[in-house]
Amino acid sequence: LTLASGGVLGAAASAAAAYRWSVSAGEREELLRSLRDRPAADLSS
Repeated sequence: LTLASGGVLGAAASAAAAYRWSVSAGEREELLRSLRDRPAADLSS
């Protein structure tokens, strides 16, 4: 029972981690893009 529930929790945790990683990867691209655009805006102001 413990191993079975642990396996279910492990599968749920790995799925959540994979989802979080894919979301953070998309957010990372937006963050890098905003950081790339921000210095130019700060220098121009």
